Amino acid sequence: MPELKLWMEQELERLRKEVDDALQRLQAELPTLYIGPMTGAPIVFHDSGECLRLLMELPGISPEDIDITVSPEKIVISTKMERKETGPHALYGYTRRRLFREIPLPKEVDMEGISALYHDECLRIDIPWQHARIRRIAVESTEN
Repeated sequence: MPELKLWMEQELERLRKEVDDALQRLQAELPTLYIGPMTGAPIVFHDSGECLRLLMELPGISPEDIDITVSPEKIVISTKMERKETGPHALYGYTRRRLFREIPLPKEVDMEGISALYHDECLRIDIPWQHARIRRIAVESTEN
């Protein structure tokens, strides 16, 4: 029986290493997909080749309640909504909703081209990829 236990420990260690390696490769290939713990509104990512599109459903939020800040490292989306409740079904007098999401950006995005649109309770953020410009370089000679 000791051989079986030893084999299981070795096999488990091998499997653990394979999973760790696979997760490290995935993280290296898809750095923009890490968005932190999945609390609040989920974000859907779509890469069209021209830009990275983020879609986030924000029901009950007005565009003026949404704050988006961009830095070279990340986009921060936060909402703060406070509404006074009235009528016979108003329980507490106010409704408050807050959301905070931080999304890391890869280095190859066009910071100036980022745009946001809120329509039908859905926030869309388009982050254009920064494409390398190809140009010819003249070769100069020191010979006469």
